[in-house]
Amino acid sequence: MKLTTTILAGAGLASAAVPHPRPVLGRMSLSKRWDYDVCSNDCSLRNVPMPDKNNFGLPLEGYWSEQCPPLVVGAYDSPDASAVVTWKVKGVVGEPSTWTQPPPTTNLVCDDEFKCKLPFSDILGVPSTTPLRDLMAGMCPLNDREAFIFYLQLSGVVEPVGGGPAVPFVQQYPCTSRNGDRQCLAWDTSYPYIEMAYRCSKCEVAACPSSTSTPPPPPSSTPPPPSSTSAPPASSTTSSTTTSAPPAVKTCGLGTAFGYISPASSTTLDTLSGQGCKRWGWYSSPTLSDLQSGISGILYVGAGGNDISKAVNVGTWSATATTTGKVTVTYNLSPGYTLSEAHVNLKCLSAITKCSPGQYTYKADGLNNLSTLSTTQLNYPSCGSGEVGLIVHGAVNVLTTAPTCDALKAS
Repeated sequence: MKLTTTILAGAGLASAAVPHPRPVLGRMSLSKRWDYDVCSNDCSLRNVPMPDKNNFGLPLEGYWSEQCPPLVVGAYDSPDASAVVTWKVKGVVGEPSTWTQPPPTTNLVCDDEFKCKLPFSDILGVPSTTPLRDLMAGMCPLNDREAFIFYLQLSGVVEPVGGGPAVPFVQQYPCTSRNGDRQCLAWDTSYPYIEMAYRCSKCEVAACPSSTSTPPPPPSSTPPPPSSTSAPPASSTTSSTTTSAPPAVKTCGLGTAFGYISPASSTTLDTLSGQGCKRWGWYSSPTLSDLQSGISGILYVGAGGNDISKAVNVGTWSATATTTGKVTVTYNLSPGYTLSEAHVNLKCLSAITKCSPGQYTYKADGLNNLSTLSTTQLNYPSCGSGEVGLIVHGAVNVLTTAPTCDALKAS
């Protein structure tokens, strides 16, 4: 399996681990690479500092620098898989006063090709329409030198080509020892996340032809905080400009969501004999050991007939258990989607006599458009030789500027 994690190019199971003590390091130097141009020969960006996509440092490994650090534990051929990167900006390299505490908190769902893309605008918390120069100024707070550190967690599941149960994977742990060939010999498995830093380099492209106006000099400081935005540029054909209020955002119901892992780990609800179970949706049967290691999946809305090709991927879910069998399920909605209801059923399969969410073990109704939610701790049931059934359900809204709301997806 090859995973492309594009952290800074338009680029884990969330953990509740206690943060590790952080070493306070002085200014660390991430060397610039000179064998390529960071701005693809765009003369309008001449001398503008931009994130150096081929130069990453790993702070937990003494700022070990690699062009593309290994991120995945394991190697699998995968016909069907899912992956999630959980991320958080730690702060500026070498400036401990800017650092936040782990763990990472925001989920990014990778696409079907395992490409995980995190837009600059999402990192900075500004509109996607923000001009490129302003984005570059935000991503390069120290200009042509070191920039931000990220906390990252990567996790998911893959299905071996030969069949069998889905196999979970996590990111590569920080390396503690390497041989003369730069190969890692030992890892620190106590960290549930990694750290990755980058630097910015100036666009070294030639100046634009003289017939083109000279671009303004690069920004020398970080742009205004995300809460403030500049007015749009004046029109080139009028002597005055007017600005209109942004379109109003309203909440529309999208539909019912069910948690899904993979064909091998998810069973359709209509195989159960309980009242109201003859509908679309899935359950899984994790062991306590599975939950103690952590499981995760995708939240799908509108998969009528259990056809995922019809569904909308609205985020992810995960479930973990303590050594004493206390289970927590966490919902993480993708940007633009929110939760209005959350229901989790965790019972012995033989005890699931109804599939109505109102009969589930955990019920949270009337939620105020939450983007993330963790349940209270649920008891892992003792089922003897029988299996456990875990159903993750929710009611999802979509935030839209459309004049009217669309009809609900299959519910």
